[in-house]
Amino acid sequence: MLCPRRLALALAAVLPLLLAPAAQGMTRLGQSAQHCLALAMYWEAKSEGADGMLAVASVVLNRVAHPEFPDTVCGVVKQGGEPPP
Repeated sequence: MLCPRRLALALAAVLPLLLAPAAQGMTRLGQSAQHCLALAMYWEAKSEGADGMLAVASVVLNRVAHPEFPDTVCGVVKQGGEPPP
């Protein structure tokens, strides 16, 4: 079984390729966006496993596509709320 940190990194690298292209016109995320997504997935859902991490990633990517939120992954992750660790 993958540790939560490695799972988050792996999912952050693959998810945008699976979820985003048709809906958001994205083909891949840059390295810093992958890092931001992996951090969000890990810190928000590390105890929930893959399903929780997928849910976090889905929310972040949906917000990137929505006009009322920042248009970058890092912008959504860093918007408001608690300061990052």
